[in-house]
Amino acid sequence: MRFDFPSDKFKNRIRPVKNIAEQQKNIKLLEDYARKLTLELKNFTSNDNLELYFDISRDGRDICYIYKGWDDPGFRVGEHIELDKTAPDFKERFYEIFRICSGRLITIGLQKQSKESLSLALEIGIYKSGFNAKVFEEAIKDLTDTLAKIAPFL
Repeated sequence: MRFDFPSDKFKNRIRPVKNIAEQQKNIKLLEDYARKLTLELKNFTSNDNLELYFDISRDGRDICYIYKGWDDPGFRVGEHIELDKTAPDFKERFYEIFRICSGRLITIGLQKQSKESLSLALEIGIYKSGFNAKVFEEAIKDLTDTLAKIAPFL
């Protein structure tokens, strides 16, 4: 599922040169780690809210995304899931997903809601000071392992 980008409510806000230089450093850092981990970064996006956003794939298969807001202290690695609210056991399924994710320190954020479905973002935050290739790889592994574990409840 595609990332639901925040609205650009501060359109035309001018970023200081310092922020742009930091953005370029962060992009290069991600590109270096992706190369080292044989990951592909695709669909770069930057706007007034997001310093950077990339979809991440390996061997041509999308696995997650990574983003950082302009004022965020680090990065978030995540993926979206969709739950059918019309399923008779919706509450039990949601609780199991919540239990599994919270036990693995993965946050769940509500992205969209309709009568029929619930779109959730599962994310792992990584403070920039602790961000390195090993931590990046472990976050992706933790997230993909969790997605596999919750698959029966989707």
